[in-house]
Amino acid sequence: MPEINDIMSQLQQFDWESFLSILRPIIITYITPKAYGIYRLYKDFVPAKINKASMPPELLPDTSKIDINRISVVPFRDSVIEFANLITEKFPQEYLMNFYNNISNVKINKKNFTIINFYTSPLSAEKFSGYYNPRRNLISINCNSTIVPIYHELFHMASTIYKNGNIYSGFSQSRRSNSMGDGINEGYTQLLSERYFGDIEGVKGTYPYITILVKELENIVGKEKMESLYFNANLLGLIEELKQYFSEEDISKLISGFDFILRHMNDKVMLPFEKEKLISSAKDTMELLFMGNIKKIKKEFPDELDPDFLMELNNYLHLDFALIPVEIFIGKERYKVMTIEKMQELLQATLNSIEISLKAKDDSKSK
Repeated sequence: MPEINDIMSQLQQFDWESFLSILRPIIITYITPKAYGIYRLYKDFVPAKINKASMPPELLPDTSKIDINRISVVPFRDSVIEFANLITEKFPQEYLMNFYNNISNVKINKKNFTIINFYTSPLSAEKFSGYYNPRRNLISINCNSTIVPIYHELFHMASTIYKNGNIYSGFSQSRRSNSMGDGINEGYTQLLSERYFGDIEGVKGTYPYITILVKELENIVGKEKMESLYFNANLLGLIEELKQYFSEEDISKLISGFDFILRHMNDKVMLPFEKEKLISSAKDTMELLFMGNIKKIKKEFPDELDPDFLMELNNYLHLDFALIPVEIFIGKERYKVMTIEKMQELLQATLNSIEISLKAKDDSKSK
């Protein structure tokens, strides 16, 4: 049937991405009520709804019977073995029960992601480099991607429990069509990928904005605790840690803020109210992370006049926080999400007895 083959060949060569980019503004404009529902800031998110998942003892894997060098998965077998050897060397066994449970029968395939993936995805190009399906314990890798996503997806695999139709993966939880914690989870998964495999070309660069933000969250919780909670898919444990520094309302705002930024950071077309919501969400998230880190330092040094406290505070303000992008890019424009004046205000609200003056940097290009 030469006619059908010709049609299929033409369809494969058609520039679908450009075509859908043209259609997207029209679609969004005519379904604004639906778009508003998609772009809402997850006001119904309540930490009390979070569950803690763990495998029953009878399902815990017998790690003595798992020989990493005998893993039969193809393709990417060398990468899988490299990943497995590294995390079993770097992390204690109590972090790795989910890894051991999934590694024995994980499947990996290489494929060309279809036009349906492009149109339905909320995450832009990163979504098309790789994907982990917990229900099937399957990693799919886009063979045309310039990004190297295999280590990112293997971290997802190593931190996931699929139980009773629910997915507990790192710092995210999904039940039916509802999910929460995706922003922190994707950012932290990428942070770990870059921390342990960042010397491999193509690993760095995915989710750059949110990865930097989640590093500030790790500063609050602590690296060892954060990694332990992640591998054990313990979002509830993360929330309990954050209660030392935040109210439940602020924890809700922080987690939903990360989710919102993840879903819409790279939207190519945004209506004005959508852009305002993204900027507002980024501002709230930045302010909370800033306050949380100041509270963490204050908790470690109760005496605010202690020289060690002042040194630690100075290091954070001039080293750690200086690495955070205080602007968010939307299209070709950038918008301030944190100013010197706001930092000064937040500092004074937390450290009532200390006067700290921050030097402002003039940047007239930001909105």
